Amino acid sequence: MKGMNSILMARQKGTFSIEFSFVGLFFGVLLMFSADLIIKISVKGKLDRLSYSLVNIAKERTQLYAKEDYTLESDDIDLLYDVGKNSLNRTMGQFDDSKFSMFVEEMTNDSGYQHYARGSECNVSKTLNDLESNDNTKLSVVTSWGRDSSVYRVTLCYETDNLVAGLLGNGFTTVQSGSVMIGR
Repeated sequence: MKGMNSILMARQKGTFSIEFSFVGLFFGVLLMFSADLIIKISVKGKLDRLSYSLVNIAKERTQLYAKEDYTLESDDIDLLYDVGKNSLNRTMGQFDDSKFSMFVEEMTNDSGYQHYARGSECNVSKTLNDLESNDNTKLSVVTSWGRDSSVYRVTLCYETDNLVAGLLGNGFTTVQSGSVMIGR
């Protein structure tokens, strides 16, 4: 009996190392996936808050800057982009402004649909114009002055690193957030 146990133990020598390498590899991939997901969720939260703030600035600029025109101008878009870029620079440790982009849309009674882009590409699946024309839905409301209110949407994009693409062969890098607001 004792001889049989020593033969079985001799055959199993090294199996612990093989099993440990498989388990270690699995936990390593799981850790990389979790870290990648945590980074993307953190960036998404920052973009959510910032897009909401920027669309409020676009909406309230008639009150903030005493402007009578409800149509966004190039200076307004540059201001929104600079505020967004500087805010992310303060809140993100490794912020790279070349990875940040912004897409601003407006629908006004005066100028109809217009859009502006700053930075690298930041695409939306359906623009405000698409939503209104395809769904036959009016996005704006009539104000107490009897005119259609303006509608603004600010979409922010940030390119993050993809830690799992090399390991799993898939993943995404662009984190995107958008906010819509009805103007005055």
